[in-house]
Amino acid sequence: MRGCILSLILILLLAANGYVIWQVHVMRGEIAGLREELARQRGEVHMSMLDYARDAAEAIGRGEIARARADLERVSQMAGETREMAEERRRQLAEQVRAAEQAVSRGGEAARERIDALVRFLSPKRPEEEPASR
Repeated sequence: MRGCILSLILILLLAANGYVIWQVHVMRGEIAGLREELARQRGEVHMSMLDYARDAAEAIGRGEIARARADLERVSQMAGETREMAEERRRQLAEQVRAAEQAVSRGGEAARERIDALVRFLSPKRPEEEPASR
């Protein structure tokens, strides 16, 4: 009977550990995807910002100060948007990392509790010590 219960608990522990490992794997994949997306978006925004900066420089060369000012304002606006987007991505990543850490922690705590329960169950019962006779 104890052997069956021990096997069942060990299977549950393996399943819990497998689930935690799978969650970490999924989280790593999501983080890698977010990093790739952010890098791609940065590249697109960076090229647009460079284009506007070049246009501003050319406008200054032609003496079109109003156009150059408008292009530079657009570059400034895009830089602000990029900063906000990066901060939002960092916040999302931080939340996902916290969630993963909590899942791992919960899995570890649950496994530790199950192991303790199993040890208590499998430990031989000790007869209570009899009070010392006088």
